[in-house]
Amino acid sequence: TWAAGTPVTLAVDNIDPTINIAVNVFGAFPVNLPIFGGVLVPSPDVVNVVVGSGGQAAMPPFNIPPGLSGLVFYTQFASFDLGVPAGEFAFSNAQSHRLP
Repeated sequence: TWAAGTPVTLAVDNIDPTINIAVNVFGAFPVNLPIFGGVLVPSPDVVNVVVGSGGQAAMPPFNIPPGLSGLVFYTQFASFDLGVPAGEFAFSNAQSHRLP
């Protein structure tokens, strides 16, 4: 759950194990932007580069601050992948998170 004070970790699996680099996008609303061979769902309000290993990557945990109950946030990962055409990314499914 994303309750106030709860630590949250955003992670992704099945990224290219040769590269092990992903980008996490965290946004306040959906934009559904066709870009780099996929569709970016969240607004790019916060963008973090995450380096992983073995085809997995995770952001450091963060705590949900109080006072955000009822808000919805959107997250999605995009990763460098040798299996897609040059200039494109592999995109994860986007997720919406409603804060209790």
